[in-house]
Parts: sequence; structure tokens; C-alpha cells
Amino acid sequence: LFFAGFFFFFFMLLLFFQGLLNNSESRFLSINIFADESIKKQVDQNILEQSEFVPKNKITKLLHNRFWEYGGVLGRNYLNNFTPSFLFLDGDRNPRQNMTGSGELYFIQIILIFFGMWFLCKNAYLRQAIFLIIWILIAPIPGSLISDPHSLRNSFMLPPLIILSAVGLNYVWNFRSVFIIKGLFLGIIFGLILQFIFVAENLYFISPNKYSRFWSYPAKLAVEIAIENKAKYDYIFLADRIDNIEFAFPVYAGIFAEGVLNAKKSKVSIGGYVFSKYGNIYLGSIPDSAAQRFIDSVSGSSIYIGPSHDAEYLTGSYNIFQGKDMQDALVVK
Repeated sequence: LFFAGFFFFFFMLLLFFQGLLNNSESRFLSINIFADESIKKQVDQNILEQSEFVPKNKITKLLHNRFWEYGGVLGRNYLNNFTPSFLFLDGDRNPRQNMTGSGELYFIQIILIFFGMWFLCKNAYLRQAIFLIIWILIAPIPGSLISDPHSLRNSFMLPPLIILSAVGLNYVWNFRSVFIIKGLFLGIIFGLILQFIFVAENLYFISPNKYSRFWSYPAKLAVEIAIENKAKYDYIFLADRIDNIEFAFPVYAGIFAEGVLNAKKSKVSIGGYVFSKYGNIYLGSIPDSAAQRFIDSVSGSSIYIGPSHDAEYLTGSYNIFQGKDMQDALVVK
């Protein structure tokens, strides 16, 4: 009890500090549906269109205003959290959060959740059932104030659904001696194993290649090219417009925090642009339209590595490198 009380107090204190005293609300205030300019524009456009087709009076103003329009946006966001597409089929379709290309739960868990609720209600566990239902209904509210279903923000929905699935599986297991239930149980196990095969295939083989760009693979490729050519050139320039290169370079080049801090403190200027210097590798901001001019201005042998679309501004020969997704990732001049 003492340890439980201590950890509860500690995490509540941390929650209070982060939520109220650490400007955590600033991000919410900038990304919620009421601050989103595109939603504002759509809401105003809907009100204007609706007003064109109805008489202009006080009743009309009560029916067609921002209160009802934003209520509709919030309602749609909330209800979309309970769709089969989000929960069981496609998830939120963000490769960073749904690398398996599947929903938040296994498809077969629809049956298990039903049996779990049946078991709780049948055996007079009404308080437990109500508790889990309320948990499920409350969990999506914060995420609904921001956007459509979001796997990470709505992850608090998962525990009660998983608990119900576990209760349902236990219920079916206990009655497996009944012929029909035994067939159902075997079907559930087969369904879980079958979907797991597809999930594992997506997780370990398809997603790491198909969605490698979402995990900044071009940045890793750029670092590998830079390291490979380090001894061949006087200067190696990495454009910081390569997604997340400033984080990927120290990781893949094996540079510790002290080296990163020193490079940031003692930046150098070349051709009017500022760079973090790691030996003869320079990481900095070079506008795409100025890439060729900058390369020509450097005295000594040099290699320039930037995003593939920089090729539009380069002259002469250069090499295009593709990512694991078979799309152009980098240009090397």
C-alpha cells in the first residue's frame, strides 16, 4: 500500500507539473479543431452556403452557426473512433503509427469483445461492465478535439477493449467441451494466427521498405554515402533539408553528445552559409536553388548530398539514389 501510494502521488505530481506548469497546453491550443484554419474556413463556408437556401431570420441564425458546425466536426471525429475501419481494419492509416497496415485490434476480437460483454452481463458483473464501457466512451474525447482517429492519442481505448477480449476468450475456453463452442474456439485461434502472419509480414518486411521514408531512411542513406566518401574529398556537404539528417548523422556516424554540442557551438561559415563541422563533413542549410552556385564556389574537391528534388537546380552530371521504397531519395553531385 505504501509503495502504491508513493507511485500514485509521484505520477500525479508529474502529471500536474506537465499539464499545468510546463506550457503543455500550448501545443493543444495550436492544433485543436477550433484553431485549425482549414476547419474554420470549411465551417464558415458551410454556414454561408446553408444561409443562401433558407429564409434569413433569427431562427435561421440559431440553426446555422459555428456552434452546430463545430459540434458536427467534433461528433464525426468522436464517432470515427468506433468504426470497424479504425479499430479492426485500417487503423489511422499513418505509417508511423500503423506500420502493420492493420487496425488497432485483431479482426477476430470483434467476436471476443461480444462474448466478453455477454459474460460480464450474464454473471452480474454489471459494475465492471459499466466501468469498462465508460472508459471506452471517455478515452476518445481528447483526441476528438484535435483530429480524426489517431492511434497514439486514442491508445487509452485499447486496455478496456483488450480486457473484454481476454474475458471473452476465457469464456469460450471454459465452454470448449460443447461441440459448437469448440468449433468456434478453433475458428478464433485460426483467425488470430492467420492475421498475425499478415501483421508480422507487414511489420518486418513490407512496412520497413514501403514506408522507409516515414522513418527517415534517406537520412541514413545520406550518412552512409558521406562516411563512405569521407577520405576521397576535401569537403562533404549535407543539406539539412534531408528529413531529420541533423539527428540521423550523429547516430549513424557514431558521434556522442559531446561531439554534437561542440559542432553546434563552433559552427563555420563557407560561401555565406553556416555549417556544423564534423571533420571534413559539413551539415547546414543550403537553399535548393543555390546548390549549384555553392558547389562551384568551393575550392578543393567536394561532394554535395541533398534531397532528390535539388536535381532540378543542378547542372552537369550527378547521381540519384533511391530509397527502399524505390522512389528518388537523394541527389549526389
